[in-house]
Formats: sequence, structure tokens, C-alpha cells
Amino acid sequence: MSDSLSLAAIYESFLLQVYGGKPTTKNGAYASVMANLINKEKGKRGPANSPDAEVQLEKVKEYILLALDKVLKWKMSQSHRDSIEGLKKKTRSARSSSELLEVCEFAYLLIDPNV
Repeated sequence: MSDSLSLAAIYESFLLQVYGGKPTTKNGAYASVMANLINKEKGKRGPANSPDAEVQLEKVKEYILLALDKVLKWKMSQSHRDSIEGLKKKTRSARSSSELLEVCEFAYLLIDPNV
């Protein structure tokens, strides 16, 4: 597994957790979505029709924000709700894939029932 795909697994794991293990193009729950962003940020070529890094960054933010909104519909404590709202703010202001991966990792741990 390439380095970018192994990092992107964090993103995929979070989205799959939110969407019950059902990846679709609508929810963006594929590691390749984040891996493409990581590779573009590193200056690597992606698929022929892939957009530039800035456009991909905004798309990944959108997928993460939709997932966080879905999580906010779950029953949870106010402190967890506040944490998710904070993650939404951090997602909106993120300027790189690494910042988004931090959001995904924290969110994954926050909503994981096994932690």
C-alpha cells in the first residue's frame, strides 16, 4: 500500500464508520479520494481528469462536513456534540490534507463505540 493510501485509510475508516460501512461516490468514503488529494499536494500526477489540489481539498472538506452533520443527528452527550462542532470549524479552515486527516482521526476516535 502506498504511503498516501495508508494515510488516506484514516479518512476512509471515519466515513465508513459514519455511513455504516457503505461507501458510495455520493459520500466519498474511498481512501482514493484522500490519496488523490495527498498526491496532488505532493506535486504528483493523478488521474487524467482529476482537478487541482485546491478543488480536491474543497471536495474532501465537503465529504467530511456531510459526515460530521450526520453524526450530529446521533444521540450523544453535549460535550461530544461540542467536539463535533469544533471539528466542523477545523474542517472549514483546513488548508491541507494533513489537517483534514487530524479531524478524521479525532472524529473516528470520538464516535467509535469500542474506545
